[in-house]
Amino acid sequence: EVDTGIKPDTSWLVFRQAMVDPMHKTAAFAFTADLLQKMGKEKEWSVKLADVYQDHFEELNRNGTLDMFDLSNNDKNSIALTMQHNQILKIILATARMQLWKAKKLSSKLLLLRNRKKFGGC
Repeated sequence: EVDTGIKPDTSWLVFRQAMVDPMHKTAAFAFTADLLQKMGKEKEWSVKLADVYQDHFEELNRNGTLDMFDLSNNDKNSIALTMQHNQILKIILATARMQLWKAKKLSSKLLLLRNRKKFGGC
């Protein structure tokens, strides 16, 4: 391989990977999390998706994917690794936010039921 001295354009590599390469499960979770947040629908979907995201997060932990966040080894830094880091961070943050929204919704329902019983409602 001949070194031409020309470095590949980072934005082109990112675009190519995002548009041409097949989307794997983690990328799909990250994309969905990003989409829900940007559309302002994360709160609405939190009860339905919180457990699904939690399961995927636990799967990432079990298979060692979360161990890749040891950034002390600079040899591992690459565009693909940076994209994977970003995807995993999106999943971690979405999982946490969804679990919080779900807990808040469930606690509100529980409080409402207690108040109904307390004041002689249904």
